[in-house]
Amino acid sequence: MEWYLSLTLFCTAIIAAIIVHATIFLVLTLLAERTSTLWDDVIVAYSKWPLLPILPLAAALIALPPLFPDMDPRLRGVLQKILGIFLIISAYWLLSSLSRGAYQRYLHQKQQQQYSNGRPLTPRELSRIKTTLMLMRRVWQVVCGFMCGVGIIMVLPGANRLGAWLYASAGLIGALVGIVIQPAVSDLLNALRLSAHQPFSLGDELIVGGFCGIVEEIAWDYIVLAADTGYRRIIPIDQLLSSTYETRARSINGVRGTITLWTDLCTNVNWWRSQIEFICNGPARTYWDGKVAELAVTECTASAKALTFTVSATDWPTLDTLKTAVLECLCDAMHPGRSHRPVASQDDAIWEQPMGVGMLYETETLATPASDMKIRAKKVDHAQETLSNTMPLERADIIWATGA
Repeated sequence: MEWYLSLTLFCTAIIAAIIVHATIFLVLTLLAERTSTLWDDVIVAYSKWPLLPILPLAAALIALPPLFPDMDPRLRGVLQKILGIFLIISAYWLLSSLSRGAYQRYLHQKQQQQYSNGRPLTPRELSRIKTTLMLMRRVWQVVCGFMCGVGIIMVLPGANRLGAWLYASAGLIGALVGIVIQPAVSDLLNALRLSAHQPFSLGDELIVGGFCGIVEEIAWDYIVLAADTGYRRIIPIDQLLSSTYETRARSINGVRGTITLWTDLCTNVNWWRSQIEFICNGPARTYWDGKVAELAVTECTASAKALTFTVSATDWPTLDTLKTAVLECLCDAMHPGRSHRPVASQDDAIWEQPMGVGMLYETETLATPASDMKIRAKKVDHAQETLSNTMPLERADIIWATGA
């Protein structure tokens, strides 16, 4: 057969393979749209492009010997090996793409999943599922990459024995140890341990070697911690699991934090309770998870009391931002439009001797809302009429005069 006829038939076989690929996937797409499940749509969508080079490469590999029988055997062997290498690379692309599609589909399914009592998955549970799926996907990619690498080794000239020995070795671990890449084996096992036990997940706060950061990425051989300053630290998995690290406790109901303010004894607790609800539903609504916004008097001395505000958020970084926003709003709510000096601790919350008639209030303005100041001034005027100008006032009298 003339060479130009052979070349024409060879190109025709490749074009026919491309047409067959387009026809098959057109039919599969129509069939997938008629089914109720979405998994077949995922398989069709994520295998379409990786299979595009596989069919032409397979057609070329099959058609090469019969169409070019007079070709130099060494040249034909080289061409067959090149086609085989590209075919193996395309197969790895297919397996990797299918794993990515399964990861995204399963994660989307979990996000839409409802429990039997109607409660959706919490952000913490979704984070754990995402971490597990990501680790398993990367482990799968490593295993597929190794197997394809062994296949390429077997295709290369003079490496048939080595590839056959690798395939015949006692499992994947024995094969990896046999080619002296023990650290990769350790990283692979550590990734499996993380996916099974999950001591931490994405979004958790870790302290490793004095560096505090948020878990931003978990790979199969390292994790990335992001600090508030913008710095990121990459820590190998084996180093992390072999050392001591700190993390905060986790809960499916989110995380909680407290803010404590020391105020004088005449402070209206109900007013502050309404303020914390207003702040969480208003200025800090972006960071609040809508669950906990409470106030309680947690400590009391002879001259002051501690108001503890409890708020909740979905994770620790959001909680820190929420506490900062709430604290700023609480400081602004102490005396709107007035200068004031907040009490930092109970040692600063002390009473001083009144300055005279009509001055039955503290010389240092404490953390008291403006409404209390109006009530206090009104009762001070009433105390002027009933108390003697020269009468020494005890602390109880001052508390009574200020509306305690």
